[in-house]
Amino acid sequence: MRNICRATQRLPPGIFGWGERRGPQQAPAAEAQVVGPYWPQVTYLMSLVKHLLGRAIFPARYAWFLEGRWRRLVLSPERLQQRLALSPELTVLEIGVGAGYYARPLAGLVRRFIGLDVQAEMLKRLRYKPVGAHLLLVQGDATHLPIAAASIDLVIAVTVLGEVPSVETTVVEVRRVLRPGGVFSVSEHWPDPDFLSFAHVSKLCRKSGLQLQQRYGGRFNYTATFRAHTT
Repeated sequence: MRNICRATQRLPPGIFGWGERRGPQQAPAAEAQVVGPYWPQVTYLMSLVKHLLGRAIFPARYAWFLEGRWRRLVLSPERLQQRLALSPELTVLEIGVGAGYYARPLAGLVRRFIGLDVQAEMLKRLRYKPVGAHLLLVQGDATHLPIAAASIDLVIAVTVLGEVPSVETTVVEVRRVLRPGGVFSVSEHWPDPDFLSFAHVSKLCRKSGLQLQQRYGGRFNYTATFRAHTT
């Protein structure tokens, strides 16, 4: 098995090293009816987080909030899956996996799903949840991905680019680890205080050699996929 990771936490040999790196579809109507009443509270709480923290990494101690039912209104795992061309032979990397809201339901659909997060506390929380053998967890920085070049078929980033130290450097790193023809999927939505516009993300992706493939959703809640050149 090809070694695709340069450094990580303790994971089986042959996949990762032993060292630790420090450093356009609408939501179903029924779904909106269930989650809708929570929306004012969600907006208020996210505004409060923005006021207290500004643009920053979402604290691991509030991870429970990221797993709330309200997330189904803005982007459910099922809707994200519909926007991704997942298949059993793919190797997928999610940047900012957090507590695994998307990773846990999607990991079983691909050959290997790597969940990366800079916070050890987030990964620890995820390890206590039932996860399949396809899901591998890595602690690392998105601006210095501990992943070998041209080893990933799909990179997923859901409301995380606004939290990294340098969005431009992260996009360059994503391009480095993608195989020729690989896909970078970016999802952003309000009321995330670190929201990045489609225009800004698209500009950075073009600069790094990633071409727009598809865009779903609207101005303030979108998923955009960008494809790496095949040569």
